[in-house]
Amino acid sequence: MAGGAFSIFCSKYISETTPIEIKGSAGGLTQCGITFGILIPFAIGRYFNDVASLSDKEVSTFLLIVFSFPIALSLFQLLMLFTVFNFDSPKFMKQKKDFEKLEKLMRKIYNEKEVDIKQLINDLETCKKKDCFNITYTDVLTNPRYRRATFVGCMLAMMQMTNGINIIIYFSNILFEDTGLPVTEITGLVGIVNFLACIIGVWVLSRFGRRFLMLYANFVMTCLLFTLGSS
Repeated sequence: MAGGAFSIFCSKYISETTPIEIKGSAGGLTQCGITFGILIPFAIGRYFNDVASLSDKEVSTFLLIVFSFPIALSLFQLLMLFTVFNFDSPKFMKQKKDFEKLEKLMRKIYNEKEVDIKQLINDLETCKKKDCFNITYTDVLTNPRYRRATFVGCMLAMMQMTNGINIIIYFSNILFEDTGLPVTEITGLVGIVNFLACIIGVWVLSRFGRRFLMLYANFVMTCLLFTLGSS
């Protein structure tokens, strides 16, 4: 639960503190970080491909490695939040009307760039009405003002999670058993391809329109999934 919640908070924080001109790339790099995090357990598992046959000492070593790495990352994140990123997002500061700290933060984010800080602060989208903070889930699902955006957002998220990648990762050992590769090699290869594809996605993100990329990616996925399912 903590990991799922943190992934949402982290993405939101990055989105609200990133300079406007690199928001797209920052979001892509966040996804690259997620796929790299998925790749790490695959790499660790390569050296412990048969846990059932390990001795008690080897199992203890395995568990120590598995849990020590995320603990170290969590401690590093806490250190960064207490030192480097020891501020709220600009949007939240504007909602709280903390304009003095907000202006200092915006100058820190944009550094020496020739931008109008006052205009950037004015352009921040915040909730100006008290009623905005009293929106319920019923309003989001039934109110004509919100339900269309809610439907589109939920459908995009659902389609992203059902695009076939989870099935390929879960059944990779069965799908690619004819290659003759060991189980851990197959799983690691899928993780590497997933990570490299994300890097390529970040590179093309600033070179093509979002609609074109979504259409192209969905067309390629459909063709490949059909080929994979019928083979």
